[in-house]
Amino acid sequence: MLPIDMQAINIKDQVPDIFQWLDLLDMNTKIIFILMTVVAIINMISALLITILERTSMIGILKALGYHNAGIRRVFMYSALYLIGLGLLIGNLIGLSFYFLQDYTHFFKLDQQTYYISYVAVKLYWSDVILVNLAVVFIGMVSLFIPSMLITKISPIKAISFK
Repeated sequence: MLPIDMQAINIKDQVPDIFQWLDLLDMNTKIIFILMTVVAIINMISALLITILERTSMIGILKALGYHNAGIRRVFMYSALYLIGLGLLIGNLIGLSFYFLQDYTHFFKLDQQTYYISYVAVKLYWSDVILVNLAVVFIGMVSLFIPSMLITKISPIKAISFK
């Protein structure tokens, strides 16, 4: 029996260009996710600041009546939490609707000769959905805490006369 010269070569070593390209695609997704998060935080902060500015006279009246800053800030934070929750509810309904539409009907098709599969395969992990929702609530509330400190700077006399 003659010795056979065999080598096992890893697919990543055999065609590294394909895997580098796939890693680049993963990097693009991370950058897009970070940009979307930054834009969402800026939008939430500006919405809270606009709400505070619209309610400046109410804040002044509440302060003049003796309501403390933390209580007023809590009212605005609850309002922001309500808006975040409403946005999550609508977003989850839309996202889960697309997921179940694709999972049960295979609505989005692919060219089988190119992709070796006839439809876009989807897989949902409920733990990921819950973690993303909790992360959105946490990041939203933490990012809105600092702008809500603006309430402490509002003077009751100037706020009431501002109206």
